[in-house]
Amino acid sequence: MKLVYIGPYPIPSSAANGVQVMQMCAAFASIGHDVTLIVPWMGAVEPPPGAEICKRYGVPASFTIEHLQSAYRRWSPHVYAIRAAKRARRLGANLVYSRQVTACAAASTCGVATVFEAHQPLVGRVARFSFACLLRSDALAHVVVISAGLRDYFQHMYRVEVGRVIVAHDGADPAIYSLSDPSAEAPNPTIGYTGHLYPGKGMETIAVLAARMPDVRFEVIGGTPGAVDHWRASTPGLTNLVFHGHLDPCELPQHLARFWVVLAPYRNAVVVSGGHDISAWMSPLKLFEYMAAGKSIVCSDLPVLREVLTDEVDALLAGPDDMDAWERAVRRLIDAPALRRRLGATARVHLEQRYAWPIRARQVLGDFHERA
Repeated sequence: MKLVYIGPYPIPSSAANGVQVMQMCAAFASIGHDVTLIVPWMGAVEPPPGAEICKRYGVPASFTIEHLQSAYRRWSPHVYAIRAAKRARRLGANLVYSRQVTACAAASTCGVATVFEAHQPLVGRVARFSFACLLRSDALAHVVVISAGLRDYFQHMYRVEVGRVIVAHDGADPAIYSLSDPSAEAPNPTIGYTGHLYPGKGMETIAVLAARMPDVRFEVIGGTPGAVDHWRASTPGLTNLVFHGHLDPCELPQHLARFWVVLAPYRNAVVVSGGHDISAWMSPLKLFEYMAAGKSIVCSDLPVLREVLTDEVDALLAGPDDMDAWERAVRRLIDAPALRRRLGATARVHLEQRYAWPIRARQVLGDFHERA
């Protein structure tokens, strides 16, 4: 079918949502659909060609990318959403898929079948009003949420019927990662982290571990220049703590291959851009990338993350605030290569069986994919 994905933010960018959107478009195309991704673009400079963008994100150029000019003003996201929905109708879309609820509401008003994917509760009056309109529309196929916790929230707060919600955790592409190869690991214990450095994402834990374990190298990939500068200034003298800053997604596999252990040290509150706490709903991309790389993971023991990982099966879990437990877990994996291999291999199998992007693409389309 003709599927139009309306992206809420510019691409390319350093945001993780761009990775997820690009991977999902590639996955929709891989299962046989004709996909066009529409994204906003601000400024006078022309965006890069679609093939170049796909290369940076490490996905095949199997779908079309269209940029709609959008001014950066208070109402511009909603104006963009309406314009994108109209463009989708002109393209002959059989289905509009989006993480932007205003775009879904506009598409449904245009009479186009719609799937809305939510990653957190609705923020703002416009979003809540748009969702209320969307729920009343026959054009809404269903709502996709990224965790069981978020499903429960939507059912309780927004009165979404059970049959209209699909839980689909995020994923990764196992094809771009090789199962952990001991010969690719750094010669000395090297612990890795990828992702943003927002409060609660875990840099606080990594800084403590680096201070406690001076014989171990910690490498951090990601973060805005300002956030990297902040943490460099906050950790003077820690020569075993290295910041790489933001890298294009296509560069991550070669770095993950070097790491002995990877960390997902989320705190009890995880604040992202916009100031919203997502700790109860999140489905972090890094977890699935770690799993795809076949790496041994030490992860925070939070209910939403136990939806994906099981302690001693495909990861080691530690209390978010228990620094002794984090140090013990990391030391244990450094000292036990066989355990590292077992946890990483099991995580890779679980990724391939449950969380590969094409599996998710079929899941979130539901009956639409079968009918197509």
